[in-house]
Amino acid sequence: MPRISASTMAEHRHAQHSALLAAAEQILIEHGVEAVTAGKVTAAAGLGRSTFYEYFPSRDDILVALARVAFEQWNAELRTATDAAPAGPERLRVYIAKTLEMTSDGRHHLATALRDVDLSPKGREDIAALHDALAKPITELIASLPFETTHLSPMFVRSAIGSGMTLVNHGVPIADVAQQLTAFILNGLRN
Repeated sequence: MPRISASTMAEHRHAQHSALLAAAEQILIEHGVEAVTAGKVTAAAGLGRSTFYEYFPSRDDILVALARVAFEQWNAELRTATDAAPAGPERLRVYIAKTLEMTSDGRHHLATALRDVDLSPKGREDIAALHDALAKPITELIASLPFETTHLSPMFVRSAIGSGMTLVNHGVPIADVAQQLTAFILNGLRN
């Protein structure tokens, strides 16, 4: 029986899984996607190479797992921020400001790096599904607005926010982008 480093086997497995993900994320951030290999990840986590395959059948699987964690954290932070704001235009304003803030502090870089990775068809589908899940909160926010919108509105808003994120990544001040983007989106939706 292998030696475990926690009070239960479930805790031990969770700790190993978390260590592998943390090591993969660090390698990805410091050295890029191509550096994320089973050998480098397990070495950085202080685990045997075979441990990698107990949790992740392939490199694609750990990259998708990293993306899933990044998207879940992203969505949770956005949900917490928007739930604290009153429904309607103010909630949309908070969503935009929080998205731009998180883009500025680097939390979007991991998801962006993983979006363009050459993955298996299933891995690409998994990442695409995570990106598509980002549309749901936008659809909900738009539905809470006190004026009528169209079925295309969420896609336009999502694209506009993506453009705002690009501006922030290129050094345009968050406050400027947030103010102008919010006005642009709300004025466009009202028409």
